[in-house]
Amino acid sequence: MKDLLYFTFSKLLIKVEYSKDSNILSYSSHRDISTKERKIIENYILTIVASKTEYYKQSSSSFNYSGKDVSLQRDLKLLRLKRVLKVLAVQEQKAKEEVDELISHSMSNYYFERIGDTLLQMRKQIKSENAVNFVIIEKTKNEIRELVKAYNLYSDHKTTLERAVPSDLKKLFEHN
Repeated sequence: MKDLLYFTFSKLLIKVEYSKDSNILSYSSHRDISTKERKIIENYILTIVASKTEYYKQSSSSFNYSGKDVSLQRDLKLLRLKRVLKVLAVQEQKAKEEVDELISHSMSNYYFERIGDTLLQMRKQIKSENAVNFVIIEKTKNEIRELVKAYNLYSDHKTTLERAVPSDLKKLFEHN
């Protein structure tokens, strides 16, 4: 069994190895360790790591510190790089979600305003003409229907054509 352990309190990478045949538990570090760090690390290894092995089940056992292992420095750099990449991936995902939310909100507002502008144009046209032009009303009705669909695509507040059209214009929409 081989395990890599990273202790954040001292920014220390430890490689723990267990040989089942000889019942030896040994560890090495990427740098020299202090006496205080050594006590904490050895306590952790003997309580957590050793309990997952046969270390305490056999009578003859050995536990030792193998010293500094330079190859662990490369592993530590790789570990740090992976951590940075993970943080960047989370930040990128969060930024993407915020951009998507902003786009949806903006598009929702845009289509809401377009529905209102289209209805205002329809009112102006009705007031300026003496006779109601049903071709224009049908065209406006279809345009509003498409705008409502687009609004619903980007909005959390779903609406219908009946809700979008004011009551004074509903009669014109019903005749077509």
